[in-house]
Amino acid sequence: MMSRSAYHAGSWYSEQGPRLNKELTQWLDEVPPTTVDGVPIPVPGARAIIAPHAGYSYSGPAAAFAYKSINPDFVKRVFILGPSHHVRFSQCALSQ
Repeated sequence: MMSRSAYHAGSWYSEQGPRLNKELTQWLDEVPPTTVDGVPIPVPGARAIIAPHAGYSYSGPAAAFAYKSINPDFVKRVFILGPSHHVRFSQCALSQ
């Protein structure tokens, strides 16, 4: 499996594993049991989410809401689509 260094550890999110885990757990625990219009969470039938990926201090609660909205028991595949922040592409690119 490919991996890369955590380039933004210490700036966009905590570089300390236990602290980062605590923050993520807290945001996930704070997601209410229903949406504002009363739909239960996880949202029945949800098959995809759009989650922000900014620094966790800015986007952590919104990302937690997105991830809690889908039932992991029904997830078979995960596709992560995102922009390239550092290199310009004329078409789509796929990492190995």
